Amino acid sequence: MLSAKRYDILNDSNQAKAKPWLVFLHGLLGSGDDWQEVVEQCQEYPCLVVDLPGHGDSSAINCQSFSDFDQQLNELLH
Repeated sequence: MLSAKRYDILNDSNQAKAKPWLVFLHGLLGSGDDWQEVVEQCQEYPCLVVDLPGHGDSSAINCQSFSDFDQQLNELLH
């Protein structure tokens, strides 16, 4: 499964449930860490930062096609 970091530091669980999750995917040759400065500015929202296959903490994950990636991302999100 793809590696992801959760940032849902909202103290009030009812407030956290009312906010939509922001999901961040990095670009080519990056990692989820590329989003750290952005996530710090989005503290009022719960965030999920995903490492794409072959990058960051998902470096051991093999992905053969966009369809394969879509399936892996769908499994992570559900």
